Amino acid sequence: MERIISLCLVSAFVCSAASPVFAQSLTRDAKVGRTKSNEQGNRFASVRAYSDGNGVLVEWQMAVETNNAGFSVYRLDGEGTQLASESMILGSAAMFGAKPVPGEAYSFYDTNGTPGSVYYVQNLTLDGKSGMSANVAVQPVTDLSEVTTASSADLSRQAKAKRQNGNLTAERLQFPKVLASEVYANRPVADDATHAWVVSQPGVRIGVRGTGFYRVTKAELQAAGFNVNGDPNLWQLYREGVQLAILMGPNADYFDFWGKGIDTSESDTGVYYLVSGPQAGKRIATKVARPVAGSVTSPSYNQVFTQKQRVNYLSQVLNGELENFWGSIVNTAATPTSYNFTLTGVDFNALQASLEIKFQGYSFDQHIVQVTLNGEALADATGNSRSPFSKQYTVPTSFLREGTNTLTFKAIGVASDLSLFDSLTVGYARKFLAAQDKVRFYTSNFRLSRLEGFTSPNIRVFDVTNEAAPVLWTNLNVVPDGATYSVRLPADRGRSMYAMTESSHLFAASITPNDPTVLKSPSQAANLIIISHKNWMAEAENWANYRRGQGIVVKTVEVSEIYDEFNYGDTNSFAIRAFLQYAKTNWQTAPGYVLILGDASFDPRNYTGAGFNNLVPTHIVNTVFTETGSDEWLADFNGDGLAEMAVGRIAARNGQTVTNALAKVTTFEQQAPTPESRGVLFAFDQFDAGNNYDFEQISVRLRNQLPGGITSTMVGRSDTPPPPDTPQTVLINSINAGKYLVNYTGHGSTGTWATTTFFSNNQVPLLTNANNQSIFTMLTCLNGFFLHATNRSLAENLVEATNGGAVAAWASTGETTPDVQEIMATRFFLKIGQGQIPRLGDLVNDSKSVLQGGTDVRLSWALIGDPMLKVRTPTSGDRPGKQ
Repeated sequence: MERIISLCLVSAFVCSAASPVFAQSLTRDAKVGRTKSNEQGNRFASVRAYSDGNGVLVEWQMAVETNNAGFSVYRLDGEGTQLASESMILGSAAMFGAKPVPGEAYSFYDTNGTPGSVYYVQNLTLDGKSGMSANVAVQPVTDLSEVTTASSADLSRQAKAKRQNGNLTAERLQFPKVLASEVYANRPVADDATHAWVVSQPGVRIGVRGTGFYRVTKAELQAAGFNVNGDPNLWQLYREGVQLAILMGPNADYFDFWGKGIDTSESDTGVYYLVSGPQAGKRIATKVARPVAGSVTSPSYNQVFTQKQRVNYLSQVLNGELENFWGSIVNTAATPTSYNFTLTGVDFNALQASLEIKFQGYSFDQHIVQVTLNGEALADATGNSRSPFSKQYTVPTSFLREGTNTLTFKAIGVASDLSLFDSLTVGYARKFLAAQDKVRFYTSNFRLSRLEGFTSPNIRVFDVTNEAAPVLWTNLNVVPDGATYSVRLPADRGRSMYAMTESSHLFAASITPNDPTVLKSPSQAANLIIISHKNWMAEAENWANYRRGQGIVVKTVEVSEIYDEFNYGDTNSFAIRAFLQYAKTNWQTAPGYVLILGDASFDPRNYTGAGFNNLVPTHIVNTVFTETGSDEWLADFNGDGLAEMAVGRIAARNGQTVTNALAKVTTFEQQAPTPESRGVLFAFDQFDAGNNYDFEQISVRLRNQLPGGITSTMVGRSDTPPPPDTPQTVLINSINAGKYLVNYTGHGSTGTWATTTFFSNNQVPLLTNANNQSIFTMLTCLNGFFLHATNRSLAENLVEATNGGAVAAWASTGETTPDVQEIMATRFFLKIGQGQIPRLGDLVNDSKSVLQGGTDVRLSWALIGDPMLKVRTPTSGDRPGKQ
């Protein structure tokens, strides 16, 4: 319940750079299978290790966690005891605070493990207490996919992806004042009218990450459906409605362009559009480089290097629109946390460099972080509680290194001091030295510049002061310089420049068809909007046709079409809300329902390496206790927390899940069940004396909202049925009886009911009510948390189960309290008993409407299912969007 929550946290198949957590303070029983713990609020239920000969997968499940900061995994082999997990694997406190959380499962893939290794797991709480699991020997398997969903090759790829995706590097030029003004004046300004025309044309979307010159080939365009047989002189490239100059290759076999990715909490991919226009497209001009007065050579230019680490997710930090990923844990362990970064072209003749290091507080202590740079001690960084903190330094350039640099961090405050590394910024003088055959730089007014370090004489130099219209410099003198090549640029006005070899262009992250569509049109009409991921638009049309057969006007929309018209193609949940608000306000028939077909994720940029599962984004919102996802926000146009349209989601990662969900809806509506025909099941947790929560009495009060003709079954976790039955078996048998409604009231977490499991994801396969699906209402915490990167919530599993389960589930994606839950549920059961609101989405919205000032509760409760699900046949008739 409130803050008694659970979630299988991001499965940590990866290491990033950290150190043992209080390992030196523990004693160890060498006997395999023996557990020693000094923190009774954290108990290991099981630990297992598997190997197919290529690394070791370590999995563990907690019986309960209380205020648990995280875990470290240790390996015992011929070299003694080794820390296998280079970074702490965050525990329940990272997402769910200090209260007891049952049944969480975690995993770690040790690429250096062998079949002869022995493992144990250590946990650490936020107040500095620690404990250890039993030692476990490695069990041999033919393939790791026998015991998990992934093979050792898959886990290795995930580990590599996390290391790559979790470290974000950017370089920014510190222009002189006059040049900065010119660059700023030449920045492209978005042109909405032109952009609207662009996305209404056939063409392709080109997604790019990072900054540089990109090459797109004719073969890539053809594969994406672009008409490459038309006149290439008419090809036009746009970003945010601004046409950009491109450089065509021979026979239009390719074109090059200056591209820039983006860096938001939801995406790193900037989208460009290629269309065939009515007139010739813009092309990159050339400039013959001729000497201009000046004989002084610039030794370097000023650059700002930034690197962020994004490997750990904390939903407990309420920071609004900012992302909730940070880097490695910094603690008081004997071995400091290390973090490496790479600098190139350092000009050691410059006297000073600047350095800023940012952290995020994790524990509720005062933070004192000891910092060293390449072995040189710097001043401590200090902060408090869960606030961000940072430290700025001016250091001698001699403190830096060409190539790999190492920062080390060690908490030197109280024993429980925990924080997370966030990012570093280094400002330094950089020589005109190519790195991987590319260099972005600026020239100083009327000074020569010598570019060095290219591996090929085929060097191209561009003036990108005006990014929409780069200029290619010609007539440059390229000369051998030992094993490399250099080029001397003549003195001229200061310019923003980019140099590269012919073969060092970048490649697009994606090239996809842009099918013309017009959503911004008042002539559009719909009762129901279905927003789907592109991979199952056919399944979306099947769902639409089912509703059309009932006389419902339906508009299916592929989610990237929304990005096209409402956010210049970039992935963003704000674009979805802008679209829905436009449709509600301007369409000829205003839609009243929204069905989302596609999963969402709190890891939209795949920092964890689990894959890009943010297929149709939700929006992350602050609530009283935590940050969580809110589909309600997508249709909340006036900011009161209550959606102006009824929203539901099928959190699918494949088309078959959509098909199965539609089959459930079809079967349920064809049977036209009622509470009177099937009855209602009320399951409840045991009395919570500490918080004075009487869940049985809450259930009784809800039952009393129903008319007398509706039968009800009450099942409590503390019931004592005759042997061999248990409360759990009675509950499962009652669900399998095919109740119309199943309600649970009590403590819970993402995948469970009750602190000691009453019902969980593990029991979903035992359900057999396939022909008598139930509607589940879950008055607990996090049962509806549909945005986990790897695991499924109980609501998702119940709806996705093909053997039985739920036709729809209404549950919280966050943490809420029983008093507020009861207010909503009282209204829900009253209205469903009266039978005058025919569709589930309207029942949900009506129930939320009675909450006064409960904005976070309104936002965090989600409907996993079809908001148009027909739940009653009212005597007054059924008009979509009406009650």
